[in-house]
Amino acid sequence: MTARVAELRREGLGYAKIAAVLNAEGWRPAKRRDSFNAQMARRLLLGSEAQTLEHRRRPRQIERLPHEWTIWELAEELGMRQATLYGWVQNGRLPCRRVKDAPNGVLLVRVDPETLATLKEIRATPPPWRRLPPSRPTASPSSPTDS
Repeated sequence: MTARVAELRREGLGYAKIAAVLNAEGWRPAKRRDSFNAQMARRLLLGSEAQTLEHRRRPRQIERLPHEWTIWELAEELGMRQATLYGWVQNGRLPCRRVKDAPNGVLLVRVDPETLATLKEIRATPPPWRRLPPSRPTASPSSPTDS
């Protein structure tokens, strides 16, 4: 069955269509249901490892300026929570821009090597003595700059 699901996916069918084909061909789920749905078809494919990276949709590449990071990437690099970085962006402590044509309006934070070193130093300081990055006078605290 997973081979059939993988074959249908390679043909370009979406998960809802794959579920419809499985139901029409007489396949039945193992438990508690009489028919497949899109989520079940997706889980079959991903859980069986029949779907490889070449069959998955690749994320769109976002055009970046030098020294731009997503919040997630910067949080990983610094070993800190994304929520803290979002707070710093909203308070104007980190400059950023929102990419309009990217999915979900991705925020790109501008952090040059010097600022990155400062942020790492702040992160390495024990909590009672930890300080915040300096405020940036050019950043708007309420709405990040659009691209």
